[in-house]
Amino acid sequence: MKMGTIQLFKINKTQRHIGIAVLSVLIMAFGVLGFRDYNKPKVAEQPIVTLSYQIETDMIPKVVLKANSIYPGNTLTQKDLIVNQLVSAIQSDLKLKITATPDAQIKGTVKKVVTVKSLYGEKAEVLWEKQVKNESSSLVGVSELSYEATFQDDLSKSRNYLDSAFLQTKLEPGSVTEIGYVYSGEVTKSGETLPFEGSQKIIVPMTLDVYRLEIKTTGELSGALTKAAEVPVSKVSVTQVVGLMGMALSTLALLGLLFLTKVAKQKTAYNKEIESIFKLHGERLARLEAALPNQHANVISVNEIGDLIKISDEIRQPVFFYQVDEDDEEKIEFYVFDENRIYYLVKFGENPQNIETFIKRTA
Repeated sequence: MKMGTIQLFKINKTQRHIGIAVLSVLIMAFGVLGFRDYNKPKVAEQPIVTLSYQIETDMIPKVVLKANSIYPGNTLTQKDLIVNQLVSAIQSDLKLKITATPDAQIKGTVKKVVTVKSLYGEKAEVLWEKQVKNESSSLVGVSELSYEATFQDDLSKSRNYLDSAFLQTKLEPGSVTEIGYVYSGEVTKSGETLPFEGSQKIIVPMTLDVYRLEIKTTGELSGALTKAAEVPVSKVSVTQVVGLMGMALSTLALLGLLFLTKVAKQKTAYNKEIESIFKLHGERLARLEAALPNQHANVISVNEIGDLIKISDEIRQPVFFYQVDEDDEEKIEFYVFDENRIYYLVKFGENPQNIETFIKRTA
């Protein structure tokens, strides 16, 4: 049945009542899930960084050459192939930057350590080694410090040690000189301490005729201390999402049930009679969109649909009908038109109000 332009769906009275009751319970249940923890403060345990550091380090090695007519310049870089006999010294530019938690104290040292090592066998095991230089500088700062320095080593002490070792052992194993820069120290704040340590080493082959410089880096470039702490969060739990969505869907379903459905009427003798008429003669019936005035002078009333069908056959005219199915009026009117005459049949529902309404509308 239409209410304006909205189609109302008919359902059983019991089904409608059960649907309303079930949806009401669902709305309350989902509402409890959605709003149960709404006013509770939401916190989560998360790690909080209390002390940290970041280290940026860079070392640029160069080979200083002896006077020669082979190379156009007097220095070579890490990427170049180097002729051992032409090496005068190794130069290195070191840059070190340490950034820590605001107001944290940074203390430490940078050591320049030069070590010559003799290596033996395929695994290059250390046969002997000698530290030929050890210099250190202090590091002090708050929150951040930077250190820059340029060093130059002529490798003379390394060569002297290797010559001495050869005279004593008559062995000439593979040898390297490691020019290492070792930084270490600690970051402190509010009674907490975080140590740091690392190194960068330039590896110089001493017994190869031709080589490239190699750099080895060790140590962590960052570190942090954390502690667990409860912090407020605005995260909505899965339970709340399910509850709110369920409540919204259940509410929509309840509104649809209340405003888009109506209780289907139980079949009466009138309904059964109309169904029988359409079952037997449905193909012969044509619907009218509006009723005809009942005050027509040549209206001939007919009592049974069978009589109206016979008249239709005799005069070869179709049977028209107009049906009303409202709460206050339930009727169906049939018409057969024959020139100036109208053969007319009307059937009313069993509610006495139907006839009263019909009389008022035709008066």
